[in-house]
Amino acid sequence: MERRVQARREHRAPRQIDNRDRPCTGAGRKHGDHAASGTHIKDVENRWSAGRHGLAGTLADLQTGEPRPTRKRLRALLEWLAPAAARAGCLGALEAADRLVTANGSERQRQVAAEEGLNGLVGSLADRFLATET
Repeated sequence: MERRVQARREHRAPRQIDNRDRPCTGAGRKHGDHAASGTHIKDVENRWSAGRHGLAGTLADLQTGEPRPTRKRLRALLEWLAPAAARAGCLGALEAADRLVTANGSERQRQVAAEEGLNGLVGSLADRFLATET
């Protein structure tokens, strides 16, 4: 029996992944530079805040560490991207992203449920689903 347990442990051992040559999110740096510069901690905190608080939270600037409301940071990013999106002909995608920054899907669903109740929410979701089905 001990042999079986040992075989399972060996089989389930995590694979070693070398990420040193993969670019990190945000700063476009290599993995070692990212961790050494201190932006790694801010990046981890930003991911936690986004997962915990969503659009209602704050994100730290990766250079200064200054916290700003997530919606404001995302709006600033969308404004910064607008000229490039216009040149690429994809302003529609930025407009869709802006609608999500205004109120994401869960926020819109909660608002409909508060105004129309659970049956109203289910009807709204069904209507949206059927409208996209063609």
